[in-house]
Amino acid sequence: MLFFDSLPTWLSWLLTIIEAAIAIGLLLVFLKAKDKHGIWGQVGSLLGIVVTVISMYHTLPVTKYIFPFAPVEYHASGYNEGFYYGFWNDGMPQGWGHLEYNNFSDGETYSLELDGHQYRAIYYEGTFDKGHRVGEGTVFYEGGYRDEGIFYGIWSEGKKVFEGKRWLTNDTHNCYREIEVWATGPITASDKKMTDWIIP
Repeated sequence: MLFFDSLPTWLSWLLTIIEAAIAIGLLLVFLKAKDKHGIWGQVGSLLGIVVTVISMYHTLPVTKYIFPFAPVEYHASGYNEGFYYGFWNDGMPQGWGHLEYNNFSDGETYSLELDGHQYRAIYYEGTFDKGHRVGEGTVFYEGGYRDEGIFYGIWSEGKKVFEGKRWLTNDTHNCYREIEVWATGPITASDKKMTDWIIP
């Protein structure tokens, strides 16, 4: 597997196909010979090939969907990285998807700063365009917060990047306020509260 990781994608796929053909051929030989040890050895080899294929699946040019059982580690920007599954095109999320935020490589986390507390983002579900959150979606945060509304893609200073409702739903609250989020830089933003808390 480590050897395959250093090869060009097309060559990795070719070697995997050759390896699978050899394993299937040997399995047929062992089945004919009724060699139980050989059969189990080749079944193990084929399972290893399946794991390899799952890990390389997103590199196929025809891939249109990344499945939940084998999410892809995706990094687009400081607020848009984690483990992704959903629709996929040209090596990036496109259409509906789910991005589970992970421990960020730069040590920073995507989070809300409210009343002196930090609430880390857990995941985003919604639409993507060319790898960025564009259109309807929801970000879920710790503490029962979620931002539900319309996202506007890449962050740049002075650009509105979200508008919608910020919900607070926990044991003691079920309310929302209308907000807009404006980027103050490529990975920083500030909220503009449009209403006070509303109880539905």
